[in-house]
Amino acid sequence: MKKLIYLISILFLASCSEDYLERGSLTQLAEGNFWQNEKDALLGINGVYEVLQDRVMYSGNLNGVAGIPQHDSFADNTFNNYKFEGPGNFVEGRADPAYGFFLSFWTSLYRGIARANVAIENIARIPDSNISASSRDALVAQAKFLRALFYFNLAVYFEDAPLITSTQTLEEAYVPKNSYEELRAFVISELRAAADALPVSYPPSQFGYATKGAALSLLARFELYNQNYGEVIRLTSEIMSLGYQLHPSYEQLFTEAGEQSKEIIFSVRFIQDQSNNGETFSSTFLGIPKVNVQPMPNLVNSYLCIDGLPISSSPLYNPQKRK
Repeated sequence: MKKLIYLISILFLASCSEDYLERGSLTQLAEGNFWQNEKDALLGINGVYEVLQDRVMYSGNLNGVAGIPQHDSFADNTFNNYKFEGPGNFVEGRADPAYGFFLSFWTSLYRGIARANVAIENIARIPDSNISASSRDALVAQAKFLRALFYFNLAVYFEDAPLITSTQTLEEAYVPKNSYEELRAFVISELRAAADALPVSYPPSQFGYATKGAALSLLARFELYNQNYGEVIRLTSEIMSLGYQLHPSYEQLFTEAGEQSKEIIFSVRFIQDQSNNGETFSSTFLGIPKVNVQPMPNLVNSYLCIDGLPISSSPLYNPQKRK
């Protein structure tokens, strides 16, 4: 019986054609059958946005390597009680470039850059019959905005870093660092190009994608970091003309009711009610809320009164009613 089964197996395999044996997956995407149309391009762009949800990026963390929401603990705004998360050890001088926080942050940023490079190159190759010119331009502009955002973080946190603007083979992957000035020039150029091509707004169902205001705002923030104050004034004046406005309730901004406020210029979106969606920014310990990141007096005192003056000079400030 064993010999008969073995013989049948041999005959079956011998009768198979190479086409049958080399069939592509019916359930998974592959490089060879992707980047064919506008739907593929949008999926690819979503993959670049997904990197922003990394815990070491914008989703934050709880009892693990810190994300950007905890970076106030690098200065005197908040206190990182759980020092192993990263900021606490850094402030105490017990962290080097190989420290887990910085290594994870670096890796996440370059994963985003690699995905953006792939998207930019392949969206440009989609046949004109499969994507409109306006959609192509907007999607490429989104990828450029995201790539600039990743390089913005590299420039601010690491200063010198490799400037990689195209897909690489394994042999091409080892490259020297570029200077901060080179990164600075690239980020500014990318954000200006993105701002020219991005729309001012999207339909409510697409809230969260990068807009013209997002590109200009990131550029203004970077120019502020570079102490180019005249350009900051020019950029922010343009941004204020795009329809943004302060939310009437500051408290409501931190609730679901404020998620799509006209005060928000760019936000990292997560899928509600999906398990393991990576969002930990809102996580806390019930017994001792946010014990790992606690506000310091410097942060509290830096808030301005509603007349725009600091508490040290505003007649509206009442120390007896701080709460």
